[in-house]
Amino acid sequence: MSTISVPRGTTRHLLTPYTIFRYTKHLLILAGELLSISPAAHRMLRNSRTIILPWERLLRDLMTRSFQNNELPRIFEVLKPEQRFVNILFDEVKLITTSRFSASHIIGHANNAPSEQATSALCTEVVCHQGGPRLVFGIHPVKNINSADLQIILLEIMEVMKKLGVRPISFICDNCPLNQGVYKLLGGSGRVALDGIEVFLLYDFVHIMKNLRNNWITDKLQGLSFVKDGIEYLACLKDIQHFMKRAKRAHYNPQSLHIRQYFLNVSKDRAYHWSVKFFTGRLLQHSKL
Repeated sequence: MSTISVPRGTTRHLLTPYTIFRYTKHLLILAGELLSISPAAHRMLRNSRTIILPWERLLRDLMTRSFQNNELPRIFEVLKPEQRFVNILFDEVKLITTSRFSASHIIGHANNAPSEQATSALCTEVVCHQGGPRLVFGIHPVKNINSADLQIILLEIMEVMKKLGVRPISFICDNCPLNQGVYKLLGGSGRVALDGIEVFLLYDFVHIMKNLRNNWITDKLQGLSFVKDGIEYLACLKDIQHFMKRAKRAHYNPQSLHIRQYFLNVSKDRAYHWSVKFFTGRLLQHSKL
């Protein structure tokens, strides 16, 4: 950064009407670095008017948005035709309101609620076929995102891919209630038409097994009770382990198309049948039925 660029940017700032564009690139970079190192120093310099710096809120809004939009055209234009087929992956990562990162505190505001702190980051990734690259498309700080909001984001990604001359083949995610809801809005899991393009809405097999392990199996019982045909069963963690050992002995590849297709349209009823078929369900004594 040139030593004269910051004073020049400050002078320009004084003569420019108040908009976001009154701040030069060098001034924004300096302010962002200063805020990351010491928010107190940034506030002190800004309040003293020693250097005309952007508001802390403006900088945090800019810092919480991470997208590859500027780089994607350059990357995709050199791909081979067979590499222009892509899978779109998305997942939500839970956050605390203040995350420790290097020497600074990074605080993100939610895109869907700008006045509130983000509680999770929705990460989207593009995976090219035939040995092409894997690219982080965007990181969206969100709070209490619902299926309708997520649907808008996914359709926007589809639109960007079309403009770049890339053909989306599938969306892949875990089978949490949020993602199940957005798949219903998009037409249901499986093969659907989105904006005139046929794509597959898939659940990832690994994520399904993680959900069974982390969410479906309760800490208290180390199992989940469910009712089928008037009989209450208890599916336990050891039953899942038993099933995985059987799958391994049968040489099943969890990433194979066969397994992916098997879990393509998971529903409650199908989960019950699947549980009864593969788990050594244990009959529970109960009084509520």
